Amino acid sequence: MLKFLPERVLRMSKYRLTFAARQDLREISRYIEERNPQAAIRVLLRIETQLSLLGENPMLGEAWDHNIPGLRRFSLKGNYVGFFRPLADGIEVVRILHGARDADALIDD
Repeated sequence: MLKFLPERVLRMSKYRLTFAARQDLREISRYIEERNPQAAIRVLLRIETQLSLLGENPMLGEAWDHNIPGLRRFSLKGNYVGFFRPLADGIEVVRILHGARDADALIDD
């Protein structure tokens, strides 16, 4: 199991993951790993790279009209979308969802 990868992502300094975003990464890892362990590593490392980029450039992506003030979204590796809020020192990642999921129903404040 690729448990080490989500934990590595959690330690990044320019972004913070909510509990829900951590769970999302674990689910992504498990789902892809069952089918292709090497692909799971590649996808999670790419997501980590993209979250680091967002942490350095918190106004990337687009504003997303939702009930959380300042919420933005950014397309991540594959069909995943990251939902985040800019902070003074980076970003807070609220959720990481597959693009086919109903984000409105899954994201709450």
